Amino acid sequence: APGVSIVSAAKGTGQGAATSSGTSMATPFVAGAAALLRQLHPGWTVEEIKALLLNTARYNVILDGSQPPVLYGAGRSGAGRMDIGAAGRADVVIYNASNPGQVGLSYGAPAILGATSALKNVRLVNKGPLTQTVYMTYTSVVDMPGVDISVLGGPTVRLLPYNSLNVAVLFSAQADQLAYVSDPTVAAKGVFPRHWLSEETGFVYVRSEEHTSEL
Repeated sequence: APGVSIVSAAKGTGQGAATSSGTSMATPFVAGAAALLRQLHPGWTVEEIKALLLNTARYNVILDGSQPPVLYGAGRSGAGRMDIGAAGRADVVIYNASNPGQVGLSYGAPAILGATSALKNVRLVNKGPLTQTVYMTYTSVVDMPGVDISVLGGPTVRLLPYNSLNVAVLFSAQADQLAYVSDPTVAAKGVFPRHWLSEETGFVYVRSEEHTSEL
């Protein structure tokens, strides 16, 4: 959501304005978008409304001046900038099926000793009256050596009208291949040297002929 140099009402002035930046200025845009989608889809769950916002987001953030372009990872920029028009048109949503209340898929910060793997499911829901054939892929944005994330069962998924199904996503890691690398969009130093953690982040893309969703 937009959050830089946002003009809003100045408290206590009656009719004056104030300009500010940050999450305090971005949050009202998200709340308003969620309210509009709730009005459009009053029967959808909270997770489905949030998933609709994330799945249809566009315009991922790119590091200034990077060639080829370097994307900010999901840990820093989420799914991209909201696109309310696209959200209003979408019939398919995808979200975390293994952890109720969550939308994005996370495997946490496991201790990797030898070979480690974990399975989680994502739920695909077709809210529309037409059968949807979609193609699922995982694209790494911040790639950590020794870590692999893959969508199981083949890339093609067929969704019947007003139906849902789960698809497994496999996390695997090999300790002897891990390397301590940083997100290239994180500055090594501000005023003081900056702390950082190695991570693997990316997007599960769901593509159909009409639109692309991401998680």
